[in-house]
Amino acid sequence: MIYTEKTKKAMKLCFTAHRDQVDKGGLPYVLHPFHLAEQMSDEDTTVVALLHDVVEDTAYTLEHIRAMGFGETVVEALTLMTHDKAVPYMDYVAQIQGNPIARAVKLADLRHNSDLSRIDKVDEKALRRIEKYKAAIRLLEGEDGSEESNHLNRLQEIVEGIKESADELRAQESSSEMEYGQLLAYAESLSIIRDACAGYDLASFGLDFDVDERYLR
Repeated sequence: MIYTEKTKKAMKLCFTAHRDQVDKGGLPYVLHPFHLAEQMSDEDTTVVALLHDVVEDTAYTLEHIRAMGFGETVVEALTLMTHDKAVPYMDYVAQIQGNPIARAVKLADLRHNSDLSRIDKVDEKALRRIEKYKAAIRLLEGEDGSEESNHLNRLQEIVEGIKESADELRAQESSSEMEYGQLLAYAESLSIIRDACAGYDLASFGLDFDVDERYLR
């Protein structure tokens, strides 16, 4: 860890902002930004690592960060790292790519969040999340800059969204709230997306477009 007046101020803010939060494994959330900060090699990048989730996950705003005197370099990187849910995930990641500070922190963030040993239960949702992180890492490392690969990344987002919706509907099946039409629409949506990817090497991107057989009854 780099210890300066600015990084120590960021450590205190990080601890205060996240003190009542836990991660998906039930551990104090503050351990995550501190883990990232330990890997950074300069003051501003360390500060951004410590504060990278503060605006997105707490009541603090970018204006609060600016008013605390962390500087515009930090605020700019944090702005890029704060995901507006209206922006598709891979578009958000692509915006980070051009900022060296945000890119370094996001890569460390993705790799730490890809560590399945941090969570107690590895389910299908967790595995899908890891595939999304892998795609984001490839993009940030410059391995996924082609039009075709970006297209596939966007399709992967669509598929994940459909599958998450299906998971929610599946959970309601026992209470008879799931209708065949919803299942059929899900299957048809996946099939359309899968067909749209014809001609691409899906395996090289770690994508899964298989349709659950129960949705084809």
